Amino acid sequence: MLLGLILAAMAPAPVVELGSLLRNRFFLADPEPRWMLSHVSVNNAPAGDFQVQVVVKSGETTLGEVEGNRIFRAENMASVQLKSRQIPLGTAPGLRRIEVRVNGQPAGGFDFQLGRSGDQWTVMGPWHDHGQMRWIPGGNASARVRFDWWAAGVELSASDKPFKAVFKRGGKVIAEGTDKYPSKNMWVYRSDNLRLPDRSFLGASEIASKLGAGPFVVEIVQEGRTLKSYRGSVEGNGFKAHVRSGPNPPEGKLALPDRDLSEGSTKITDDRIAWLAP
Repeated sequence: MLLGLILAAMAPAPVVELGSLLRNRFFLADPEPRWMLSHVSVNNAPAGDFQVQVVVKSGETTLGEVEGNRIFRAENMASVQLKSRQIPLGTAPGLRRIEVRVNGQPAGGFDFQLGRSGDQWTVMGPWHDHGQMRWIPGGNASARVRFDWWAAGVELSASDKPFKAVFKRGGKVIAEGTDKYPSKNMWVYRSDNLRLPDRSFLGASEIASKLGAGPFVVEIVQEGRTLKSYRGSVEGNGFKAHVRSGPNPPEGKLALPDRDLSEGSTKITDDRIAWLAP
């Protein structure tokens, strides 16, 4: 009994995987904007059954919360399916906060800004400057390298012209994503398999040979104008891990795990994740 209590006290605290939180959905065309999330992934998940609540707040006021429903496990991670519910965000512009609690204890979250642009609600948050390079270590040329990113529509031009991700080293274009178009609902999640200049897809076994070693930038470009950018570094035949992907992220910073668990899955994805983030 005593040994069990000691081991429990020494176990790493549960922490939400940020990528799962960034898959939230906003409904911004209604008179009062709403928010919805279908699942969260938890690292260092407690053994046995546990409780999850996702709480949306404005200052100290709780606007609503969603409880966990089903739990899917793999190793020390858990994908928690949430009960279906949309939470109204109120109509006063300003900060909102999404918090995840595991067994009543804080397990991470983030602030976002609710605003107004004309007749459309807008949101700004960590999706503004967080992206992911994803690849399968040891994968062959057919295992495609992927760049995932998020944006609120307010970050993108009002133009209906396409935008795309452009991978550069030393100012030279090395690879590109495909053309994308602005989202009418002012919310964007994009996943790009990167293409080389000959239009072939960049494979996991080609990272070092095709991209070269060292720092790079991924720019989101529309009509020749850079809308936003992400920075990282090629290391070996992969991408350098973010400092917050280690077991002990800096105090007060949300962890950025280098692996994840797909929604409703009991298998950790084969992908390795290098976060491009502050």
